[in-house]
Amino acid sequence: MKTLNSAFGRYASYGPVFVRVMLGIGFIVHGYTKFDKEGGISATGDAFAGPLGIPAGEIVAPVVGVLEVALGLMLIVGLATRVSAIVLSLVLVGAMYYVKNDGFLFNGNQAGAELDLVYIAGLFSLVLSGPGALSLDGLLNQDETVIDLRSSDGSVIDVIEEEVAMS
Repeated sequence: MKTLNSAFGRYASYGPVFVRVMLGIGFIVHGYTKFDKEGGISATGDAFAGPLGIPAGEIVAPVVGVLEVALGLMLIVGLATRVSAIVLSLVLVGAMYYVKNDGFLFNGNQAGAELDLVYIAGLFSLVLSGPGALSLDGLLNQDETVIDLRSSDGSVIDVIEEEVAMS
């Protein structure tokens, strides 16, 4: 196992890239479909206000659609990653409350909130880890939290012991 950790550990800062891209694509698709339905965004707004009972559904529908597309794109490129993840998590909490309120998990008629929970878990991981490598946040020096814990020769830098020794 140590060999596997040595082989892949140096690439840990690339892990969030895959999470960002997949979540971003998912949000873009979901946001786009709000505009692409028969009847367009007004049909989505009517569904939000009517059967789903979302207050001001005609206003909320385009706002949510734009947020999902715009913040999905921002996740993909790694721009304002943590803020985007928090806002999209709040959108999902609203969706779970209004849309998935008849079954926490699969309820027999439609999917429950399990997919929303998977999205929230991914978004929460981005809030904690940051955007990772290959991000505009990193390029613009907006997020310096991802640290490569490997030296140039591939050996583990003993950061924790150095921190403890300094205390």
